[in-house]
Amino acid sequence: NWVAQRKFNGTRILVHILGKNVYVINRHGETPKQFVLTPALREQILSLDLECDLEYWLDAELMDAKTK
Repeated sequence: NWVAQRKFNGTRILVHILGKNVYVINRHGETPKQFVLTPALREQILSLDLECDLEYWLDAELMDAKTK
């Protein structure tokens, strides 16, 4: 399934979910410097209704704190 939303003025990121591991990378394959994956955010991501043994890639946008 695909869901789309217009792009705001953030940074494109990919969220890679593999089992209980969550990775966040930018378009260059690096961890975004302005982002820290906190344990609480990791748990929120893992609480999505995802099947346990599958691999997921989510295309997302990291919003700057100043974005309204």
